[in-house]
Amino acid sequence: MDGHDRSGDFRHRRAGDRVRLADGRILRARHVVSTLPPGDLAPLLPESWQARAGLDSLRWFSPVPYVSVYLWFDRRITARQFWARSYHPDDLNCDFYDYSNIYPDWGARPSLVGSNIIDAARVAHWSDAAIVERTREELLENLPAARAATLRHATVHRIPLAVQAPRPGFEARRPPARSPVEGLLLAGDWTRTGLPSSMESAAASGWRAAELVWADAGRPQTLVQPLPSRGRLARVLMAASRVAPWPPRLRRATERVA
Repeated sequence: MDGHDRSGDFRHRRAGDRVRLADGRILRARHVVSTLPPGDLAPLLPESWQARAGLDSLRWFSPVPYVSVYLWFDRRITARQFWARSYHPDDLNCDFYDYSNIYPDWGARPSLVGSNIIDAARVAHWSDAAIVERTREELLENLPAARAATLRHATVHRIPLAVQAPRPGFEARRPPARSPVEGLLLAGDWTRTGLPSSMESAAASGWRAAELVWADAGRPQTLVQPLPSRGRLARVLMAASRVAPWPPRLRRATERVA
């Protein structure tokens, strides 16, 4: 699927049952399951396929980059495994982990703290040193013990794709696992799984693609686990949010409870 409809390769009765590699070789199978992000999949498909419903939004999706920061300290600075910050538009980090409290075989190792900066395009021009400094400042806000600790080492990992940006219209554009091209199945957290883009959504999409393969072989199986039902409080709050936006005072109250 190199995006060129030449030599009749894509005019076969089951057009999605083959993949053309960069060296020209063609691999055939009863099904092709794509696990690529939409932006990577689109240029591999013939343009005529991209106009079909279910594939016509591939180029609409846009990735959310993120940055992971890791800080090695000379001592334990907390007993927590995980904590998160209340949102503020000027903040960098969203959540923090102390791996020395997560891995049971680490014994008395000093703290290794990891954090995540989501939607990191806003810090693309920042140096690693600036990101580390700001991350440590945010860490000190609720961990005073870290002030006495020495930072021994730090690394910054820049990841170009975390999830697809949940822009308005995102849910309506998420395609089902069975594409409009016979033989081509889609998997990925961005497909229509009923879950937010996440590792759980990605896993569910893979199982769903496997279900379709089994079904087409005449041996249907149920592999995707059903979603848990929402609790009563969640149903009430979601219904209320559809009627009118929450007033600021109520939103702050729910944040304190959470």
